[in-house]
Amino acid sequence: MSWLNIVLYFYGLINILGGFMGFLVAKSQNSLITGLLAGIVVILLTLQTKDKPAFAYRTLGIVVLALIGFWIYRITEVAGSGSIMMPMMNLVLGIGVLGALGYSHLAATAPSKSKKPAAKS
Repeated sequence: MSWLNIVLYFYGLINILGGFMGFLVAKSQNSLITGLLAGIVVILLTLQTKDKPAFAYRTLGIVVLALIGFWIYRITEVAGSGSIMMPMMNLVLGIGVLGALGYSHLAATAPSKSKKPAAKS
C-alpha cells in the first residue's frame, strides 16, 4: 500500500469521525450525513485505486476539491456568528490532501514505452 493510500484512508476516516463529532456536539444531522458520505466515498475510491488508479485518483481530486469548496463556504457562513476553528482545520486538511495528490501525480514515473528487446548475439 502506498503512502498516498494511507493518507487517503485517514482522510476518509477523519471525515466520518468529523460527521459524528458534529452530530454529537451540535446535534447536526447534516454534519453526520455529509461526513459519512464524504468519508465513505473517499474510502471506496481509495479501494478502487488498485483496479483503476487513473479514474480513482482523478475522482478523488475532484471530491477533495469539492470538500475544500464546502469548507470555504462554511467558513464564510459562520465567520460572524460562530467559531471557524473546525471548518478551518478541515480546510487546511483538505488542502494538504490535495497537495499530496498533486505531489504523487507529479512524482510518479510512467513506464518507458521505448524499451526494445535485447538483441540476440
